[in-house]
Amino acid sequence: MAVKRLSLLTVAVLTTLGLNAPLQAAEAPDLTGVWYHIKHKQVALANAEYQRLQNRYPDWQPEESLKQAISLLNKPVKPVVPVERKKETVKEDPDAVFMGRLAAMKEKQWQRLSVVAVSRAATIANSKRNDADLLLTGWIYMARQQYNEAMTLFSLVSEGSAGQKKDAIGAAVDALSFQAMAADDLNGLQALYDAWPQQVAALINGAAWQAFDAGEFTRSGSLFRITGNRYGEVLSLDGQGHSEDALALACTTPATTELTTWCRDGLSSQQTAAWEAKDYAASIRAAESLKERNLLSRDQEMLYGWALDESGNKAAASKVFLSVLADSPADEEVQSAVIHSFDYDAEALMPLSAKYPFIATFISSQEGGQAFGRKQFDLADRYNANPAKESTAGDVQVYAGLSARHRSGERGLGHLDEHAGYTGFTDVYKDTRVDVSVRHEQVFSGTPDAGSWFGTGLSDADFAGEAKQAGQGIDVFLARQEQDWTWYGQAGYLLLDQPVSTRLTGALGATWYQADFLVSGLAYRERRKDSVLSQTGTWFDTSSRDSSAAWGGVMQSGLRGLGVVALNDVWSASLSAETAMLDGEQVKDNTMQSLRVEVSRELSGDKKDWLDYFRVAPYLGWQQYDHDLSGFTAGHGGYFSPQGFFSTGVSTDLLTAEGKLWQLRGRFSLGWSSIKQDGGPRFPLTEDSVTVLPSTNVSGVNGELLLEGQYLFGNHWSLAGYVSRSHAVAYQATYAGIELRWYAAPRKGVTSETLIGSSVELKGFAF
Repeated sequence: MAVKRLSLLTVAVLTTLGLNAPLQAAEAPDLTGVWYHIKHKQVALANAEYQRLQNRYPDWQPEESLKQAISLLNKPVKPVVPVERKKETVKEDPDAVFMGRLAAMKEKQWQRLSVVAVSRAATIANSKRNDADLLLTGWIYMARQQYNEAMTLFSLVSEGSAGQKKDAIGAAVDALSFQAMAADDLNGLQALYDAWPQQVAALINGAAWQAFDAGEFTRSGSLFRITGNRYGEVLSLDGQGHSEDALALACTTPATTELTTWCRDGLSSQQTAAWEAKDYAASIRAAESLKERNLLSRDQEMLYGWALDESGNKAAASKVFLSVLADSPADEEVQSAVIHSFDYDAEALMPLSAKYPFIATFISSQEGGQAFGRKQFDLADRYNANPAKESTAGDVQVYAGLSARHRSGERGLGHLDEHAGYTGFTDVYKDTRVDVSVRHEQVFSGTPDAGSWFGTGLSDADFAGEAKQAGQGIDVFLARQEQDWTWYGQAGYLLLDQPVSTRLTGALGATWYQADFLVSGLAYRERRKDSVLSQTGTWFDTSSRDSSAAWGGVMQSGLRGLGVVALNDVWSASLSAETAMLDGEQVKDNTMQSLRVEVSRELSGDKKDWLDYFRVAPYLGWQQYDHDLSGFTAGHGGYFSPQGFFSTGVSTDLLTAEGKLWQLRGRFSLGWSSIKQDGGPRFPLTEDSVTVLPSTNVSGVNGELLLEGQYLFGNHWSLAGYVSRSHAVAYQATYAGIELRWYAAPRKGVTSETLIGSSVELKGFAF
C-alpha cells in the first residue's frame, strides 16, 4: 500500500510542474518528431519538440549528435549569393510562422494566450492534421487545464507518432482523473476507469489509500468501489463501523489472500462470540459458512460440533466429531467429544469399537460401570470394573451357614420354628454363575390345645401328632448376567421324613434393565412355609402313620412381576404384582392375587462415597385368596389366606457403599393393615356346612425391621449375618442367620450379592 501511495504522490508532483504525462523513468523519449523537424529545417517546431522532451523527461541526457543538430539549426547561416544569379525571395507560410511562435513559448505563456489565439491554433491543427500541430495545440490546452480539448486533439495524432500520442493521451487521462477526484466526480472517474482501467486504477487506488490513511473511510470506500478493490472496500466499511457489511462483502467476493483471511477471521469471531453468548444457532451458521469456504480449522470444527450438540442435534454433532477424529484418532479431546455426542450410549458406539480402540475401552468401562451400578457384579467382573476384586482370575467361593426362623400367631398362622445348616460352593463357568449347596433342615411346631379342631375332629389332651420334621436337600441355581439382562434358574429338592411326598421346587426368572426403568419377572414353584402342615404335611390320625391319612405339604406355583421407573434423579415409582395357585395333598386348591405400589425418594445425596442408597417409600398393598384355608382340619392347608389384606405405610431402605471392607443394609417399615378372613367349612373338601370356621375382620399397626451386614478379613474371608423382626395383627416372626465365605481369588472388599438377604429366594426377584 505504501508503494501505491508513493507512486501517486510522484505523479501528482510532476503534474503540478506541468509534466502531465505519466512518469516512465525507464522509458527513453521518442525522438522521431524532433529529428523530423530538424530534417525539414522547421526551426520553431524542432525547438518546441526538443523543449517539450526536456520538460517531459528531466533526467534525460540528449545524445551529442542531437545537441549539435539543434545548435546548427539555430545558428544563423551566412547567405551565399551567386555571382551571376538574381536573388530569390522566399515567402513563409503564416500558419507555420504562427505555430512556430507558439512552439517557442514557455508553459506560462501558453496559459496567458488569448482564447482567439488558442482557437486559431486548434483550427490549424484540426484542418492540417499535422501531428506536430496537433500535439503542440494539445499541450497548450493541457497547460490551460482544458483536458478534454487536449484529449480530443491527442486522439487525432497519427500512428506515425505513436509514442508521442501515447504519452500525450496518458498525461490527459492523468489530468482528467485528478480533476474528477478533486471535484468528487465519481461518475466521471467511473467513465475514465471504464475507458483506461489499467492507468486510472493506479491513480484512484492511490487516492483511495490516501483517504483511508486520513480516516476518510466513506471517500476511500467510494473510490475503491470504482476499481473493484474489494479489500479496500472491506477495510473502509470496517472503518465506518459497518463490520457486518464488511464481513459479508469479504465473504462474497472472489477469494484473495487478504479477503480470505478477513472472512475466516470474521466468521471465526462470530462463531466464538455466539457460542459464548449461548446463541448456538448463530454459532452453527457461522461455522457452516466457514465450512462452505473450506476455512474451518480443527478447533472451529470442534466448536461447531459442540454447538450442534448443545442445540440438541446430537446426530449431526457425532458426524462432525467423527470427521475430526478421522484426522486425529489419538486426540483424547476428540475421543471424549465423540463419546459425549453419542450420549455415552455404549450400544450405539459399538460399531465404532473395532476401528477405535479407545471406544472399545470406553464401552468396556461404561458397561462395566453400568453393570456394577445395577448390581450385576459378575458382568462387572468381566469388564474388570469391580473395585472389590483384586483379580478376575477365578471366582470360586465356598460358604457355610446357619439360619433360624420363628413364627407365631393365632389361627391361620400357627407356630413354627425352623433351624437349618447349609454349605455350598459357587463359581463362574462360561459367564454363567453356578451355585450348588446342600442343606439340613429341622422344622418344629407347637401342639394344638385339647379340644381344638385338628385333622378330622377335636384334638385330645394327649396330642400324638407330628410336631417335628427333619431332612436333607440340595439346591442348584444358575445365573447369567448380560448387558441389560439377568437370567436366573433354580431347582431344589428337600427330602424330609414327612407324611406327604416330596416334590421338586424351582424358579425361572429374568430382569431387563434400561436407563430409566427395569422390569423383572419370576415363575416359581415353592413350598408354603407358614406351618408344619403347609411345609411338610402331617396325618389326620394322630395315632397312625398311615399314608392314606396324610395331608398338607402345600405347594405354591405362580408368577411374580415388578416394574420400576425413575421419575427423575431422586424419585422413582414401582408396581409389583403376583398371582399363584396353591395345592396340597388332600388340601383344597386355592388361588392368590396381590398388588403393591411404592413411590420412593432417594436421600443419599452427595454421600455416595460411603452410602450406596438411602430410600424412603410410602407404599400401598393388597392381597386376596379365593378361600380361607388357614385352619388345621382336613382340606385346610394351615397357611395365611385372607380374602382381603390391605396395608399401607412407609418403608426405608439403606445400603452402604459397595466394594468396601464392610457393608451394612437396613430396612424398616411401619404401617397399618386390615385383614378380612371369610372363614368357611371346617372340612372344605366335603363341603360340610355344619361346622364352619368363623370369619374375622381385624386391623392394626404392623412393622418390620431388618439389619444385615458383612465384613471382609484377610482378603479371602468374609463373615455375614442378619436378623429380622416382624410384627403384624396377630402375627410375629423372627429370622436370623450367619454365613462364613471363602474366596479363592483375593478381594479388596465385599459387594451386596453376598449379603444373605440378597438371595432370590428372599428377595423374590432375580436382580
